[in-house]
Amino acid sequence: SLGLNGIEVGHPDNPEAYQTLFAKIAIELGLLQFGGSDYHKREGEKPGEFRSNLENLDRLQEVLNS
Repeated sequence: SLGLNGIEVGHPDNPEAYQTLFAKIAIELGLLQFGGSDYHKREGEKPGEFRSNLENLDRLQEVLNS
């Protein structure tokens, strides 16, 4: 993977079709999938709307420990 372990799939600027495509690519390449981890106080947006699932967090821990 040449140092690339994951990609941001879920983000408020990514249309649903892009999120689906990015998720598919991540699965095909064995990459971790993440949601946006930062919060920019956009109108109508709440902190924590875009999250990563626990499976990805477990895999991230494995990557960090290797």
